Amino acid sequence: MGHVFDAAQAKECGIANAVVAPQEIEAAGMEAAREIAALPPDAVAAARALMRNAGSELEARIALEGKILDERLRSPEAKAVLQAFFDRKR
Repeated sequence: MGHVFDAAQAKECGIANAVVAPQEIEAAGMEAAREIAALPPDAVAAARALMRNAGSELEARIALEGKILDERLRSPEAKAVLQAFFDRKR
């Protein structure tokens, strides 16, 4: 604990998912925001809820993840994507 590390080390450890130059921070942040905004809102909300509860007990967390996955797989977005996939296979 208490070790200082740089951005590249944070990325390597999985704490950060990207390293950008200081002058590129705003553009990189806006690009990430656009990618998230393009996702189904209910899926984003479910992912955020899971992240907020990251410290819960393991069994309870696994059960919650299973419940949310089941809900997401039954969502209109998932049904549309799966239907489009199967329609292409025919």
